[in-house]
Amino acid sequence: MLAEVSEERLSFSKDQVKDLLRVADNQWQGMILLGYHTGIRLSDAANLTWANVDLLNRSIALSCSGRGRLLAGIRTGQKNSVVYMHQDLVTYFESLPGSDDPNAPIFPSLYRKTAGSHGGLSNAFGRLMGLAGIRTPLGPEKRGKGRQFRALSFHVLS
Repeated sequence: MLAEVSEERLSFSKDQVKDLLRVADNQWQGMILLGYHTGIRLSDAANLTWANVDLLNRSIALSCSGRGRLLAGIRTGQKNSVVYMHQDLVTYFESLPGSDDPNAPIFPSLYRKTAGSHGGLSNAFGRLMGLAGIRTPLGPEKRGKGRQFRALSFHVLS
């Protein structure tokens, strides 16, 4: 067997989530609440439209991302799933102006942004963590392709 370096994800504490919400703008607050209460993947959350949200039934209809996953770390084998909303999410969505266009993005400034790259969503979330004073252990520095492992990221909000 080849030697393997184990990298373990941590979980955010409730206080850390509160700190993130405190420093985030309104759109990132919604993204953080989605990640925390549903486990939705970062790019899937950013690409939600009003057609996905059913406030009457307190649910969100999710479609698979390109990798065939709806929720962080879970392969569903389905193309669509419905997630019922925690009251925090209902309150958040009710506070938004909404739209007459069901295809309008919920998070216009984050819509269709890539998760990776310098200006991507993952790095933006990392900057929010820094503003909130949340430090994360890093794995060994990568050479070539790939990125350095972070024990805390959007993927472990739930």
